[in-house]
Amino acid sequence: MFMQELHSELAEEITTNGDICAVIDFKGDSYILKAALTPFIEGKPYQDRDWLVEQYTKKEMTMAELATLCGCTAATINQWLVRYQIPTRSRGRR
Repeated sequence: MFMQELHSELAEEITTNGDICAVIDFKGDSYILKAALTPFIEGKPYQDRDWLVEQYTKKEMTMAELATLCGCTAATINQWLVRYQIPTRSRGRR
């Protein structure tokens, strides 16, 4: 959730690793932080495993709903679910 909020509020300000660290006063390895934030900065939150689990498993959104939200196809969402070994539901079942 933190990354989603950071993205929505600061996406336009974040362009470099240093920018990210300065915005949130992060003292650790900026490359690790950038790697964690990249899917949100690029508008591809479905590439973040935690986000997918939250939306698909906990909130029970469908692949089609996630695809619409992310501006991609349901097949793309399915591909990332499979990649992260997140169990998928049968069609029409929530």
